[in-house]
Amino acid sequence: MAAHAKATWVSNALEDEDADPEAVKLAFSKRFGEKAVIHDPNDLEANKIAVAAGYTVVPGGALPKAAWKNVKGAGAVLPAGQVTPSPNPSAGDEQLKIMDPDHYTQPIENVVAFAREFGEALLERPVQVRVATDVKWPFNAAYAHTYSLDSFVTRLRSLAEVERFVDAGIPVVVSLSWKLKDMPEATYETNGHLLVIVGFTDDGDPVLNDPASNSNDNVRSIYTREQVFGDAPAAHGAGRAAWQARGRPGIDTGS
Repeated sequence: MAAHAKATWVSNALEDEDADPEAVKLAFSKRFGEKAVIHDPNDLEANKIAVAAGYTVVPGGALPKAAWKNVKGAGAVLPAGQVTPSPNPSAGDEQLKIMDPDHYTQPIENVVAFAREFGEALLERPVQVRVATDVKWPFNAAYAHTYSLDSFVTRLRSLAEVERFVDAGIPVVVSLSWKLKDMPEATYETNGHLLVIVGFTDDGDPVLNDPASNSNDNVRSIYTREQVFGDAPAAHGAGRAAWQARGRPGIDTGS
């Protein structure tokens, strides 16, 4: 079947209004693979996340309009924005803290005025400009660029999703919190701490680089999957957000 999946007669069959939904699903998967999503023009970042996670992003021009109708009708594939959506940085339990305009300094007022004027000229409509006073994931990711690292923010639901990135050579920064009694191997407890997942053991436990280590020789640690993303108290906050950093040529990411 795989050898004939790209044949003209398969495309013609996909366009047939009487095509069986299961046959449509099978033909689509044989042609584009089991892990495929539709290129999403409304969420361009989702397309990048999908590629990093090992998905094939199928462009709209890959199939005729009638074939796409059958493919979507059969539920054979979903847009990238529904499978690997890019997150809203201010979504979730934590919201950005916004500075009171009465506390703006003159330089901040100048930036706000420029942003408002530029935004209105670009969008041809009034825009609201707010100043965030706290440093969260988007700002952490942006800071990585100062070290020639490409990064983006996403939300991951499990360590299985983290593994896909790591297998692709992309270390993943995660935020974890734990009590000392729940993760004594760490030798400390924290209400929130950034660590880098750089690999997995043969047993599937995550290998992490911990910047809070007492020496360079002790930076790399191994914790169990249950401790990092399980239901134990040690996993509080785990997996809510993460950002990937891929080193450019000549840059050592520690992976």
